[in-house]
Amino acid sequence: MIVGGPLRGYNRALRVSLNYCIRYFLLESVLALAVGPFLMGWGTVGFLVVLLVTVLMSFPTALFANMVFARLFGFRTWRKEQWRHWTAGALGVVLTTVGILLVGVVIRPPPFLFDLPGQSGGLLYGFGWFVLFSNLPLLVAWSLPGRRRAARTIPDSRFSANGGARKAAKR
Repeated sequence: MIVGGPLRGYNRALRVSLNYCIRYFLLESVLALAVGPFLMGWGTVGFLVVLLVTVLMSFPTALFANMVFARLFGFRTWRKEQWRHWTAGALGVVLTTVGILLVGVVIRPPPFLFDLPGQSGGLLYGFGWFVLFSNLPLLVAWSLPGRRRAARTIPDSRFSANGGARKAAKR
């Protein structure tokens, strides 16, 4: 167990990243099975292979982002809050899919990327947007406030602070 130092929060970041990638994969698989048969040429298997590659690409970036977020939001924990994993996974599916499609259509790469040899400029540009859109759901899930648990009430008894007052009023 690492108590302090530069890797403080690594175990929590690893756990959160794995859970995020699992939820992302499950939710994106449902989308792939629903949309895959309608894609000409790709099919469901091709869509699932692309999905697996995106999950494998997003895990290292999610691990790094979660290490940063674990330090920024050190007071917040994801234990017993499985809804955070599902929220991040669902937002990851939506933001990654829609974001990459919109960036490819709307935003053009800056001119200096065309000076890089081969297609490396375009690959770097696309990967940068992918990292942004896959880690943005994690930031949202980290920043959401936790659910407030109802205060535990102690039943009226002779040991409670107001128990004697209630009994006196009833007499």
